[in-house]
Amino acid sequence: MPTLWADGECGCEDLSARFWDATASYRERFKELGFAECVYRKIDQPLNPLYRDSGAIFYWDQTRQYFGQLLYVRVHSPPPIDADKEVITVLFTAAFERGCLACTNGRHFFDGAPNNVIIRVSSTDPFDAYQRLIENLRERPDSPRRFSDLHLLQNWFDEATFETFQARVRRGLFIRMTDAEVESALRRVRTTQS
Repeated sequence: MPTLWADGECGCEDLSARFWDATASYRERFKELGFAECVYRKIDQPLNPLYRDSGAIFYWDQTRQYFGQLLYVRVHSPPPIDADKEVITVLFTAAFERGCLACTNGRHFFDGAPNNVIIRVSSTDPFDAYQRLIENLRERPDSPRRFSDLHLLQNWFDEATFETFQARVRRGLFIRMTDAEVESALRRVRTTQS
């Protein structure tokens, strides 16, 4: 489901100790690449009861042309595995007047809107994803947008998120739930959170 910029926005103190431990080397690499933290996020009430922990840091570079994300999630695999698994995803994005170019090590959920180009890298090192972004930008005739302030970046992010969601709806990946399905899902979430 789409999550807008403000959804789950939190303070750095709201992220778990495990988030900070698991992402330490990634955060150091973002810093080495010249990216500054601009917002922290977490999912407080996930609809999926298998989610155990989450956290994210959104970044932007000094030129304010490149947007980075460091995403962490810990999910529980039910029996027979019956264990938690941590997934750390990095994403670097450059926005254009029409669409964007993004490089990520994420494999499962970054399918964007039609004008977006998503390049996947197999490395867990943020440097490799960022390098691929820069290499691919050299091949483009247009320049990325510059975001003069955080408010403009937030607006772009929310618009891109909504556009991606609409593209997924048109493809049939999401369909409207009935009122009864919504109520049933809410009951399950309330039960697992009790």
